[in-house]
Amino acid sequence: MANMNLATQRVQGMVWQGGETAVLHLLNDAPDKAATDHNLFLRYPLLQRGTEALLFPAFLLDDWGNEVRGVKLYEWIREFGEQFPRAEIFGLTQFGQETQLFMRDVELYAKLPCYAWQNRKADVETGILVNGVLLPTKGATDVVRIKRPAGIKRPLRSARLSWWQLPPHATRFDFNLLNTPVEEGF
Repeated sequence: MANMNLATQRVQGMVWQGGETAVLHLLNDAPDKAATDHNLFLRYPLLQRGTEALLFPAFLLDDWGNEVRGVKLYEWIREFGEQFPRAEIFGLTQFGQETQLFMRDVELYAKLPCYAWQNRKADVETGILVNGVLLPTKGATDVVRIKRPAGIKRPLRSARLSWWQLPPHATRFDFNLLNTPVEEGF
């Protein structure tokens, strides 16, 4: 397996699974560096135009050879993707193979899937596709679908997910609620 430092967003939370479906019980979307409890590592693969094959990006090179690494590359793509069709993105396929795409081959406006790992160094193939985010909310008495909160940072904010509030001490989620279609968006 190729060893690349993929663009990764660290959060604190837990993945709850119901069969083939998973949700992120989000405790903190911007933990400080010293936080060690409930660390999860989120990655957002880019979609290849036409095939929708996944590319987990590690870094990109713009037309002048400047490197952009880490989650900053998602903001770069958002801001400059249309202007730099020859920029190259390097990363891994969902099967762990090294690959490269030109910016012109990436679906620039698609909401990205979100995958979670408990170990930052785990193989890319072991990631769990996340379908929704659960936000423990003071005063909440039931699980309710909500609009994506404005305070959530990108790239999590831009991912293809449904958002839910739930009571702070909830320990279960009715996965049938996810049957409501997620806003795909382009």
